[in-house]
Amino acid sequence: MNIERKVTIFDSGIPVASGIYFYHITAEGFASTKKMLLLK
Repeated sequence: MNIERKVTIFDSGIPVASGIYFYHITAEGFASTKKMLLLK
């Protein structure tokens, strides 16, 4: 099994509010939607 790690930072320069955000990850043979809690 070959494991590869990628980190992506999204910084549009626009502030975002605290809250619950959903993100979707896809890879070969895998797809997942998770939620993220952002607290400021």
